Amino acid sequence: MKPYSIWQGSVQQSIFRELVEAYSRPGQVRDLTDWINGENARRVVLATLMDGESTLADPHGMIPDEDWPLLQARRDTAESARYVVVDGSRDATLNPCLGRLESPEFGATLLIAVEKSEPAPCQ
Repeated sequence: MKPYSIWQGSVQQSIFRELVEAYSRPGQVRDLTDWINGENARRVVLATLMDGESTLADPHGMIPDEDWPLLQARRDTAESARYVVVDGSRDATLNPCLGRLESPEFGATLLIAVEKSEPAPCQ
């Protein structure tokens, strides 16, 4: 593996492909290890998804101040942002956009930071 920068387009393209696979196959874990080069996975995903048109909420203060200019996203509230980053170990008292059956694209994408995930038992 070569030490790529998460801010390079070619790296973000590869990560985006993995994210599309993850969205298309709920419940399957996608490993980003080959692309993140020791970076925080949350930072890598945000670097890939954000642009100047994106709205992003960080109610738990998980995004370092120096990342905001690189992400180019507009800060917003958890109730109206298209993307919301939360700490999974804390109680969530927010009401993100849910979208509607006929317009699911208006729902927020939640990025929930957890220490680890384990497979649920099959029933």
